[in-house]
Amino acid sequence: MEFLAEINPGYYLMASVVVLLAIVTALYKFGVWKGKIDESVSSLKDLVTEIRTDIKEIIRRLPSGTLKEGSPLELSDRGKRISDDLEAKDWAKRTSKELIDQVIDKEDFEVQEFSESYLWNEFNPTDAQDKKIRKCIYQDHRKTSSFRARI
Repeated sequence: MEFLAEINPGYYLMASVVVLLAIVTALYKFGVWKGKIDESVSSLKDLVTEIRTDIKEIIRRLPSGTLKEGSPLELSDRGKRISDDLEAKDWAKRTSKELIDQVIDKEDFEVQEFSESYLWNEFNPTDAQDKKIRKCIYQDHRKTSSFRARI
């Protein structure tokens, strides 16, 4: 290299510029690559979120075993037993007095939709209700961390 430097005094400057250009190009390509990876990860996260939402909706629509097949308004024998264990009729009578104004002019299917929405989004059991729910799940031989997964 000393030989080249003697022939061309700007050799070190030119070599430094070439190395600098190579480094800048590599950093640029790395940045582009990282941007594509970040975009792919973001898209993948969105896809996984959408899939999870779809799976939850499918599971939510599966028959629960507590309703008579073909009837969203009539309980199976198992559903009646669970309802009795939870004293659900008494709770429903008390709660319906508070909610009647919100469903008074609705059709049957709208009342059902409202009820499901209320259960999933607004109902917060008291400690006593939560204990009954967990006991009922236990007695029904179902292990779960969320009572809503079973009802």
